[in-house]
Amino acid sequence: LLEDRKQDMVHFWIDGIISDSLPVSPRFWKHQHLGSTRHTSITIPTMSITIPKEFGYCVGVVASSLLMNGYMQYLVIGARKKYDVKYPDLYAPAGHKNSKEYNSVQRAHQNTLESYPFVMLSMLLCGLTRPVVSAAFGFTWVLGRFIYARGYAGSGPDGRKLGGAISHLGDIPLMFMLMYTAVELFPGSPY
Repeated sequence: LLEDRKQDMVHFWIDGIISDSLPVSPRFWKHQHLGSTRHTSITIPTMSITIPKEFGYCVGVVASSLLMNGYMQYLVIGARKKYDVKYPDLYAPAGHKNSKEYNSVQRAHQNTLESYPFVMLSMLLCGLTRPVVSAAFGFTWVLGRFIYARGYAGSGPDGRKLGGAISHLGDIPLMFMLMYTAVELFPGSPY
């Protein structure tokens, strides 16, 4: 219940579904009695977000990226067993007879995880204004990372080049789109 919450935290309702608590200034609070329960809603008069129907493509790309990550986890688990690399070591210890082979598989996954949040968040944010193009670039990145992991795991560092190039056909345009989207959405922007 709201009374059990801290003063600076509120729940708000969107179409009858309660969201997580958000810190909100009390000047935006609006108390309502709905039946026997007291609810607090917020109003932020300066912001309205309309999510285009095509945004579903972006959500689909996020779902496909989960499959990509699962595939890479599968490769790492298989390599860990095949090359006998014990937990908690992230990489094969120095002097391990199969360190190059195992470390190539693990590095493909780690390298993907380094850019994963940025690429998916960029795609989702750009998808608010250009969902189809954003999803296309996001999916290009995901496809490139599948190829990257397969090549790196199978042929070592030289095998990653094609997948790396394909993924950059997705992430670099998203980086520029994100900058443009930021300018476009900035209050008072002429775009």
